[in-house]
Amino acid sequence: MIEKVTRRFFTAAFLAQSMDRAEVPAWMFDRVFSTSWRIRTAPQDDFAVLDRWRNFFITQG
Repeated sequence: MIEKVTRRFFTAAFLAQSMDRAEVPAWMFDRVFSTSWRIRTAPQDDFAVLDRWRNFFITQG
């Protein structure tokens, strides 16, 4: 786990021997936080929300 200023992240490698790693926010593994999540048969997408997420991740660095 990586501790940043105000957030915690886990690092994940997509392949065991890969040097490419992704940082995943720790809240995504919080069972209490994720109790409202539901699996749906068809994706529910809102491109405006996706665009805001993209901008958020760009500004985070």
